[in-house]
Amino acid sequence: MTLSVQFTVMAVMTLSGIYLGIALDTFRRFRIYWARKKWTSYFMEISFWLLQTLIVFYCLFLVKQGELRLYIILACLLGFSCYQALLRNIYLRILEWLITVFLAIYNFLKRVVIIFIILPIKWILTLCYR
Repeated sequence: MTLSVQFTVMAVMTLSGIYLGIALDTFRRFRIYWARKKWTSYFMEISFWLLQTLIVFYCLFLVKQGELRLYIILACLLGFSCYQALLRNIYLRILEWLITVFLAIYNFLKRVVIIFIILPIKWILTLCYR
């Protein structure tokens, strides 16, 4: 294995660790919506970790044909710890801002649909009924 392949594997696994941190924080942020039912919570946790494992191993497969070594796991942990130490607060602020923006857009579109589609249909039905 050449040095460039090793560097590529380390870079991809470090980025995979950062991705895992981002995905985990996003998952934790939205967990409150399904945490009420225990079986739903278990299902979502298992599904989340299976999906993340598949994504990381697919990245490893693309780079190094799926060969797993200890330094690859350490590179993934390095990326995760770098995310936790350096990028977590920034990402959480960006995530909250994005959620606020999408909720504002959703509420605007909901009001537009109610005002321009549902209310006229109600008025027409009310007129026809009378």
